[in-house]
Amino acid sequence: MTGTHTENTMSKQQKTILLLFAAVLFVFTAKAFFHAGEPSSGVTIRQGASEAGLTLPGLRAALERKRRVDINTASPIEMEAIPGIGPALASRIAGYRDSRGPFLSADELMDVKGIGPKKLEKMREYIRVE
Repeated sequence: MTGTHTENTMSKQQKTILLLFAAVLFVFTAKAFFHAGEPSSGVTIRQGASEAGLTLPGLRAALERKRRVDINTASPIEMEAIPGIGPALASRIAGYRDSRGPFLSADELMDVKGIGPKKLEKMREYIRVE
């Protein structure tokens, strides 16, 4: 059997271009993935946001930019972004809210076990009640 054998090889320049394209694609994909947890300006964080890709580091970053968490709609994981609130306290706040209805003011948080006047004052700049 005679014939010409042609190899399907890529030149060094083509390989470099393909590698650069793959790297750029990777960078943009990674950027979109890691910034998915940072809500854009004016976004209200609502229950279920963690299932939509919001992450605790993204929520903490939002709080550092002085965005406040609405304690009447936030899930426990979203409340954990508030300084001084861990998983146990976030669950107690959500449980209190679920059993008694929405908070009418931030001062009602003092009715939740583990929150006193000092803790409430430290939290106040990171929360809102709507």
